Amino acid sequence: MNKNTLHKDFNLRKDFFSNRSSAIFPIYFQSKKNDLILSWLNYWVIKNDMNHSSLAVVIRIYDYDGVLFTRAQINLEENNNALSVRSFLQEEIFEGMVEIEIISTDNIRFTFPAIIGLYKTGSLYSCVHSAGRYKGTDENHTESITEETNWTCKFSPDITPFFHYVNGNQDKEVNLKVNLKSKEGITSSSIEINEHMKSFSSKVYFVDEIMPNISIENGMFISVECSNDSVFRRMVVGNYHKTLKHMEVTHSFPKQELKDYCPKNENGAESFLALYNDHALDLTARVFPTNCPGEFMVNESNQSYQDQALDIEQKSKFLPKGYGLIDMETETRTKVLWLKGVSVPSRLNCNFLYKVKGVNSIFSTDIATGAKSSVYPPKHSHWGSGVMGNGYDFVLMIRNLNHNRDCTIAKGTLSVFGFPFEIEHKVEINADSSSSIRLSDILDKKFNDSLTHSEVIFTWLLKLDQPNSETFWVSFRRDDGCIVGEHGF
Repeated sequence: MNKNTLHKDFNLRKDFFSNRSSAIFPIYFQSKKNDLILSWLNYWVIKNDMNHSSLAVVIRIYDYDGVLFTRAQINLEENNNALSVRSFLQEEIFEGMVEIEIISTDNIRFTFPAIIGLYKTGSLYSCVHSAGRYKGTDENHTESITEETNWTCKFSPDITPFFHYVNGNQDKEVNLKVNLKSKEGITSSSIEINEHMKSFSSKVYFVDEIMPNISIENGMFISVECSNDSVFRRMVVGNYHKTLKHMEVTHSFPKQELKDYCPKNENGAESFLALYNDHALDLTARVFPTNCPGEFMVNESNQSYQDQALDIEQKSKFLPKGYGLIDMETETRTKVLWLKGVSVPSRLNCNFLYKVKGVNSIFSTDIATGAKSSVYPPKHSHWGSGVMGNGYDFVLMIRNLNHNRDCTIAKGTLSVFGFPFEIEHKVEINADSSSSIRLSDILDKKFNDSLTHSEVIFTWLLKLDQPNSETFWVSFRRDDGCIVGEHGF
């Protein structure tokens, strides 16, 4: 188990050296309509001023039994990068995984690349950012156990939760314990999976197949106890739509076993959880009962769509037990829960469930995020991906607030890459507030009208003059309520 606190982890990053960054995404193609698009901005060159020639991008595709199916080096584009995994496969049905690796002669610092995996079924999309990865030879491979969990499970005759398990670089016996938990986190039933797996093999497990006779109650969720050695274990998980053959994806968080708390902040909150929204969307946040226990009070501030900033703090009704659902009222743009006390968890994981407002749909996002401790480093640049066209619009939501509520107006520029022309849009967000930008409002109407029958996958970069911001993006379609989104990097 990693004994570092969140504060120590951030400090270690300042001197951390790595010339390798990688990520693993599952492949589960059951139809020619299935694809996995890897999308990323060339932030190494744009943001960090690295030499383009010092970077190489390699992909490896393994089948479910660990057989290396494809190895290829990819040309790194100047800004917007989008790679179809389907383009490397002739088979209609394929199960396995893809590893994408960025190698550099310079220090790229982070062992995780800022890459989005967009799971595509026809014109349906879902996405998850880089989650698990194979460790480098210079990293600690000591075995440890984590309980991977924290995703909202949809149980129905046509939808089942799933998780993707990746074996390490050795043939071995794999032991998994899968738990069905109540909304309070109490295990109601469990099953152990023991099977031999070859090196670099992987498997998608469907809950309705491994636990066929379970009784489901509202709010139940799944956890998976598993070992970690040569794999850094964050699982790609989610819900599988059987008839549609479509994966709705997110990533797991481990149940927090380490007691790690925020340092005392005399001038404000030790941590805060900021929810922010757009007119076209509904938002519910879920905090699972899997964070470390703490003693703290929760105050709340709100900003309506008519207000310029958050109102004064008042005692909140949310998270009385430290977990639960947080519903955004229809007219609320921003809701902030201020966490104050003697033991506020440094890591308070949370999931954002966006849906298209006014549409009765089976689709939603499940964005893995969390509260922001006061130890988070300053951040002026934000970037991510998006989908536009064929009925999809894109909205970027930006908050501008800090722990002491003393920030100023944020000004900057949003650049969008991947269209026939580059887009630059001036941005200004009031202090103590959030705002949203709709891409259809920025694009020329004639170009908007031309995006009728196909989707464009693009990337964006937001640069601001102050460090008090965070971003979420969502692409959504009103016709069927399909929605895809993530937090910004």
